[in-house]
Amino acid sequence: MISIVIPFYNEEDNIDMYEERLFPVVDEISKRYNEEFNYIFIDDGSVDNTLVKLNEIAESNSSVKVIPHVKNKGLGAALKTGTDAADGDFVVLLDSDLTYRPKDITILFDAMKQCSDCDCISGSPYMKGDLTKDVSFIRLLPSKIVNLLYRLILGEKISCFSGMFRLYRRDVFDRISIESTDYQVCAEILAKMILAGMKIVEVPVELHTREFGESKLDVKKETINNIKLLYRIFCVKYFNKSWS
Repeated sequence: MISIVIPFYNEEDNIDMYEERLFPVVDEISKRYNEEFNYIFIDDGSVDNTLVKLNEIAESNSSVKVIPHVKNKGLGAALKTGTDAADGDFVVLLDSDLTYRPKDITILFDAMKQCSDCDCISGSPYMKGDLTKDVSFIRLLPSKIVNLLYRLILGEKISCFSGMFRLYRRDVFDRISIESTDYQVCAEILAKMILAGMKIVEVPVELHTREFGESKLDVKKETINNIKLLYRIFCVKYFNKSWS
């Protein structure tokens, strides 16, 4: 069983494309790999029709489980809820806007099959050229700077700490705890895995721009959050401080 965890916050327009771009694609992957999938959808306090649409999907699709947050708690909190609820042997984290394409789940699976002792296969658009051709330079520049800082402090040749598109063994989330509530959560997860000696392999995947809705990322807020996380990682790695 593979659990696909997707967090949502005011994504009603993106949900409309799932019947064409998510479910049939995953069904094909399921047949190809002879694996069963289920979906954990976390509605993080949306104020539009996101929760209504997710519940409608769940009524007609028994593989979908919807978990609502009464109020918006942030991406990290939504991922914690989702990974806690995941009952598969593996967990795929996927963005609700499908800027990482569901078809590329096969890239993650193929890499995991080749690396039997891997704990995580992490998708990266920064491993080679033309994987971010649809994304603006203004969006890419701060991301690449932040990822460079994580790479330098952790001493690992990982090009993308900030991306969500990954395949994990489910027990990873029994061995680490998610504390971040916002977008830096993806970097926190990889950092804790690295410091715990877990094995991570990166694979190249293409990143696209969203077609519907607006990004919820607050650049100023997340810059501050990432600086705080970088400082915490530095203290843990070099001064044996605890995460708390």
